[in-house]
Amino acid sequence: MADFKLNRKVPISLVVAAVLMLADQEQRIEPITYWVTLNEDASIPGIDRKLAQLRYGLQGLIVDGMLVRVSSFADDKNSVDYTLHQEFLREMESALPAEFKSRFFGS
Repeated sequence: MADFKLNRKVPISLVVAAVLMLADQEQRIEPITYWVTLNEDASIPGIDRKLAQLRYGLQGLIVDGMLVRVSSFADDKNSVDYTLHQEFLREMESALPAEFKSRFFGS
């Protein structure tokens, strides 16, 4: 089985700041939308997340982290559309009880 190839990685803003990524493995084309929460802070990989980890660590805190990932399948690389992900995430946010929203989408 061949490894997945990551073809692009684009930061965007949906319900939160997120990354759009396209992975493919031979005939399997998989659009991916993701972000990470650290405690109740949502972030994308990079310096901001590292700084948040350092801030928590310097305070002696060990906080939970979570990868939030939505993916689907596409017929080919030219038909990739992230609209379904955006709709799903909006519906997910509106369906979550208020006390859980910050865990998934940040505060």
